[in-house]
Amino acid sequence: MRGRRQPRGTRDGAAAEDATWIECRAPAAVIALRAAARSSQPGRVSDADAAIATRQIAEWEPLTEIPATQRVAVATDRSPEASVLAARDALDERLASR
Repeated sequence: MRGRRQPRGTRDGAAAEDATWIECRAPAAVIALRAAARSSQPGRVSDADAAIATRQIAEWEPLTEIPATQRVAVATDRSPEASVLAARDALDERLASR
């Protein structure tokens, strides 16, 4: 998993050090409930059923390879709107401190 998320430069050549990583976090119980609910939706977009969600929870590794100054954790156990606002506010704080 870690190898797939190594920081890289951007298209315009800017260093990955300028990036801010947003880490979406939700309790395992919330993730499992969401996966179970998706399984009962005929037109769902995600193929992550309860078994896949459980496996991903077990495989999850914290973003310790990214310095704490470059990452923000956002709680996603609330509405999508609230999560997006929290991410936006965290990014605004990061930009203001530069």
